[in-house]
Amino acid sequence: MAPNHYLHSLSPVMQATLGVARRYADSDEPVLLLGEAGTGKSSLAAQIHAWSGRGGPFVPFPVSASAEQLFHGDLFGHLKGAFTGALAARIGVLGATAAGTILLDELSAASRTMQAAMLAIFDRDAVRSLGEDIGRSVTARIIGASNVDLSEEVKANRFRADLLDRFGVIRITVPPLRDRRCDVLPLFDHFLHGALRPSPLPRRIVDPTVRSLFETHPWPGNIRELEHVARATAVLVRDRVDLTVDALPPYFLERAQSEPTAAPVSWPDRVRVVLDQLGGNKTRAASTWE
Repeated sequence: MAPNHYLHSLSPVMQATLGVARRYADSDEPVLLLGEAGTGKSSLAAQIHAWSGRGGPFVPFPVSASAEQLFHGDLFGHLKGAFTGALAARIGVLGATAAGTILLDELSAASRTMQAAMLAIFDRDAVRSLGEDIGRSVTARIIGASNVDLSEEVKANRFRADLLDRFGVIRITVPPLRDRRCDVLPLFDHFLHGALRPSPLPRRIVDPTVRSLFETHPWPGNIRELEHVARATAVLVRDRVDLTVDALPPYFLERAQSEPTAAPVSWPDRVRVVLDQLGGNKTRAASTWE
């Protein structure tokens, strides 16, 4: 089941992002998800897969977890005896994904050799396991993700322009948490109650100091940071119902007090982000505030 924390989003900018993702979910075109670390790109990829209705699995594959010399076999598989030590055939992550969705995460971590291997995913009948003579097509939906601006990586000659073109048919930027502050408290509540299950006690934030901390903290770690704070808080609250400052993890309080608070996002900036997500369509942008 796909993560559902996006269902707790109230911000227009995130609703616009979800609307774009929902419209593209039924397509077979590749999708490129961009955004800072911790913004929930993997969760959005899983949500796109769930919306797509594809029968196969959703398979995350972090590029950085594969060594360059093993990448081809990890991705495409290998035949028995294809190289020294290949005592059995391996299907590879693309084969395991079948007609599902594969998320190729952390694309900027791919070396030039790994990037060349990934190009084969997009070429008909070009995918071959190590030791295989006959090529085949990929049936999986391809989603790529990066927290680094790949256009800048292309300019710096660290990422292939032709690979970015293949991945970038559909590009969706996931906004940072500081641009969607009205989502902070609902998301914290969602993560907190998830960590407290099966406790039947309702928890609520009543302390204005807690609300102020949450609403002004810049959340550099984005949703991942917020979830970690919620999980740590769940350990501390135990049988309490109302959440006050002393229920928050000490490391968060120290960080929040030492870091400068983020300036609120201006209304024109919010409108500009939504318009960017919707390709400048003012009618669709206006509907996100209805």
